[in-house]
Amino acid sequence: MKNKYDIRINPTPLSNEEIAQRKNFDALMEAYQQHGEQQPARSGRVRMLYRIAAIAAAVLLGWLSFNWIFSENKLYQKQADAFFAEQPYVNVPPVPAAKPSFVSRSVDANAGGKVLFNDGSSMMVPADAFEDSAGQPVTGEVEIRFREMHDYIDFFLSGIPMVYDSAQTRYTFESAGMLEIYAEQNGKHVKLRPGKSIDVELVSELQMPHLEIPPGYNIYKLDTTARKWVYQDIDRMQLVETQVALDNENHPLYRIQQEHAESLAAINRREEAALLELERSLNLPPAPQEPRFYDPNAFVFDFDIADIGQDVQLPYQSSLWQLSPGQNIDATQLNKNWEGMQLEALDSRDFQLDLIGANETLSVVVMPVLSGTAYEEAMARYRLDVDYYQQLVAERESVLENRRAEIKNEFALERATKQSEFQYALEAFEDEDQLEEAPMMRHKIINRFTANSFGIWNCDRPVAPEIASVKGRFMDESGRTFTNNLAFLVDKSRNTIDRIYLSDVTEFQLNTNSKNLMWIITEENQIAVFRPEDFEKLNFESDEQDFVFQVSDRVVDTETDLREILYF
Repeated sequence: MKNKYDIRINPTPLSNEEIAQRKNFDALMEAYQQHGEQQPARSGRVRMLYRIAAIAAAVLLGWLSFNWIFSENKLYQKQADAFFAEQPYVNVPPVPAAKPSFVSRSVDANAGGKVLFNDGSSMMVPADAFEDSAGQPVTGEVEIRFREMHDYIDFFLSGIPMVYDSAQTRYTFESAGMLEIYAEQNGKHVKLRPGKSIDVELVSELQMPHLEIPPGYNIYKLDTTARKWVYQDIDRMQLVETQVALDNENHPLYRIQQEHAESLAAINRREEAALLELERSLNLPPAPQEPRFYDPNAFVFDFDIADIGQDVQLPYQSSLWQLSPGQNIDATQLNKNWEGMQLEALDSRDFQLDLIGANETLSVVVMPVLSGTAYEEAMARYRLDVDYYQQLVAERESVLENRRAEIKNEFALERATKQSEFQYALEAFEDEDQLEEAPMMRHKIINRFTANSFGIWNCDRPVAPEIASVKGRFMDESGRTFTNNLAFLVDKSRNTIDRIYLSDVTEFQLNTNSKNLMWIITEENQIAVFRPEDFEKLNFESDEQDFVFQVSDRVVDTETDLREILYF
């Protein structure tokens, strides 16, 4: 027999009059007394009331505990928000001595063109792309200034925040490369004209503990006025190659990695040799030499090559030979009765003339010159030769360009094949669980995006906060606490850096499944470090931790100093 339940979805709410009709305490008391003599039912009801009371007490206790914890967390967050609100959004360089510098490249504002960065990065600037502060077009040479930022040291030195707020959730940016660009002319900043944009290819590297690059990388631009990152577009990312970050020669992947690197190096050497051989195989004849008109104030010899019996190739026939500039020779030394002479080419213009006498030999440098109709005829022939030579150069360059592309495509395909074989080898190790600890993978990538204004551009993806929440006190080895300051946290499995406000008791999120590094810049401008091995000693089941930092006594004068201190 089926039970017939009266299930009502979204019932009509009771009216105030209906509620008032049921507010009859006397009727309720009478009903209760009528059932008062039924002891078994009363006993069960009392036990039920006791259970309800116990559950209510537990719920109340839990609510009070949660409310106390939540209030404490809320108080810390208010302190942190107030601290960051008082700071510049892009902070001053935390280590002034290691302040990163900008690189400069020139570009013709009228023609535009490709601007090359370091390590293969580039940007394509369109023609007529710039205007001044008054909105007037800029012509002539413009300096493009830029700095690339690729890892946690770069992000730290830049002072740029790597957080992204969306839907009341705070995310950390995992970056695939960051770029700051601007342009100036004669020391004054210029802007991109409306409708103009720059196509950027930013070559960078991602390190992560797995082969596949996770999706979700986008392009963001920093709005320093609104103090936030603004989404722009999807990152058109291209994977170039993958390598394993290995230092241990006993690691099972070490030999495979070495063989892969050697095979790629061999391919590169063969490509370089093929391109060089291509250049040699398409040699051009010597470029035509422009005839030179003789200088009537210079010393000139008048002789015919046939008279000295030597086979010397000349760009044009000449019987006049003029002393080349820069020789300190008196005319009296030359006006002698020489018994013979020898002529030897030094370069395309100059020849060495040896004047041979009975008891002496004089060597001078001369060049062939022309005068009169001989010069006019040689110039007419020279112009024809130049036109023909330029045609030869254009044809040679066209052939070279096509053959270069064929050679590069051939070797690129060979490299891609080797890279696929290497990828399969890595996947085999992952699939068969042959590794006790997965090594870090280095992915060389190209980030492609379009910049429609100057400023700071970031290729990254927002990473949600980690589940593990940690609370603790920050101090040095002498017990001195760090408060009202910043700590910087790096997760080795992600290319990011997080800024943490230090209070009496600090709360932050931590990826306990990765190696972490944390440091503080002290009031004395020293670096205090909490290393991965220090994290491993923490008891994360405890309510609070003591983070004891080691203060480095090393003076930081350069970025290299900082990297050596904070390497892990």
